[in-house]
Amino acid sequence: MKIYIGNLPWSIADNELDALFAVHGHIVSAQVVSDKEHKRSGGFGFVVMDTESGNRAILALDGYELESNTLRVHEAETTEKRVINL
Repeated sequence: MKIYIGNLPWSIADNELDALFAVHGHIVSAQVVSDKEHKRSGGFGFVVMDTESGNRAILALDGYELESNTLRVHEAETTEKRVINL
């Protein structure tokens, strides 16, 4: 399951995102998307984990406050789903 995490603090790094989600299950990957121009977090990222752990993480972390930012956490939409929903 690929999970979208929005409204991340600018200061967060991949390893911190990994640690935040690791308490909910095994992490396959965790990546904060970078703003290449400013060389900092783009304010969002993705985590990949098994479905059961991912659902637990979404329930626990959607609305979670991290460094004064309220996280938005949900299953990432595939490109196919976005095209259909237009």
